Amino acid sequence: MNPQHTEQKLMPLVAAQPGIWIADQLTKHANAYAVAHFVELRGKIDSARLAEAIVAGMREANTLNMAFGEQESEAVQWLSPQAFSLPEVIDLRGEADPDAAARARRYGERAARRSGITS
Repeated sequence: MNPQHTEQKLMPLVAAQPGIWIADQLTKHANAYAVAHFVELRGKIDSARLAEAIVAGMREANTLNMAFGEQESEAVQWLSPQAFSLPEVIDLRGEADPDAAARARRYGERAARRSGITS
């Protein structure tokens, strides 16, 4: 556990978290539990405002603002507000098949993570 967080209110893990904690400790792949997805938005979009709204939502989500560690060989968690950056906006409207291009990006990135390839 990070000594700078010893003043934080430590909380036990909830029901599903211990299994994920153990699996994460055993895997050699970073972000093994990261989830990739895409959303199709129709109509005129202000990309800058959308990116700001995404970051605002992430700041408000307690599950994205937790830190994890061990205390006395027990996994614990504590609130740890994160600094989120604006997401990268990838406009695929110019692609012949935007849906296929989005899926190729999604699955290509997932395959690269599994094989240890990073960009």
